[in-house]
Amino acid sequence: MTDSNVKIHWFYRLTLLLLGVAVAYVVLQPSYNFAHWIPHSHLRAIGIPYEMLLAFESNADKLLHPLMGFVLTWLLLQARIPFLSLPPSRAWLVVLVLMIGAELWQFFIGRGFESLDITLGALAALLASVLFARQSQA
Repeated sequence: MTDSNVKIHWFYRLTLLLLGVAVAYVVLQPSYNFAHWIPHSHLRAIGIPYEMLLAFESNADKLLHPLMGFVLTWLLLQARIPFLSLPPSRAWLVVLVLMIGAELWQFFIGRGFESLDITLGALAALLASVLFARQSQA
């Protein structure tokens, strides 16, 4: 393995760690609202109706779960962690276990358990593992 390959794997590992810390912070909060991340004034200025913004606010996590499932699977595969050498066919299972754990934790701290969140994240993780399995075969 060349020096540049080692450096890029460490970059992916660091990114995975930082993303994991950010996700853990959001998961461990008794309540978390993404509304302050949405640029309401800019979106209203370009003509997006307020009702649409409210609908997006209440369902923003439904977009984040598939995104996180895909990105976490991709990072796990790219990081090539020595003690966790995962083939693409199993990487999505690790992400699925993490997502189930996050939903269980949210249930125990009073935020509720949503099986749709797990399903969306798992499907995105499975998609990522299939895409990157084909990429690694090429």
